[in-house]
Amino acid sequence: MNTHLATILSFTLCAALLTITPGADTLLVLTHGLRAGRRPALACAFGVNVGLICWATLTVAGLSALLASSPWAYRCLQVAGALYLVRLGVVGLTRGRRDPAAIEAATAGEVPGGPWTGAFRRGLVTNLLNPKVGVFYVSLLPQFAPPD
Repeated sequence: MNTHLATILSFTLCAALLTITPGADTLLVLTHGLRAGRRPALACAFGVNVGLICWATLTVAGLSALLASSPWAYRCLQVAGALYLVRLGVVGLTRGRRDPAAIEAATAGEVPGGPWTGAFRRGLVTNLLNPKVGVFYVSLLPQFAPPD
């Protein structure tokens, strides 16, 4: 079997398994779908995918290798992600106390610019602030790249 064909087939199998494995991004898209409907869920999924493209680009540029080798850089990204999650929780709780319908709007990503903009942004930021994605890209993608 051709070496490139074997690499493509193994990458396809790996990508398929990763696609059906649930994670934080999957939960976020499902939440948008259940609470706000199909279009905001699609916008959120699009944001997640743009985040994945950003991670792939950063991997090629070598930035995610920095995350794998530098505990300090990895910790900074973890803290940024944790602060973002805390912010989402605080905003959701404070809006929910003032106006119970506001928590639904916040979950759906309804912000100035439309509900799809907020859902897209939430998917993108949640993916970009997940340091595990960067380390995962560093450990998985290089094995599928041809040495030449």
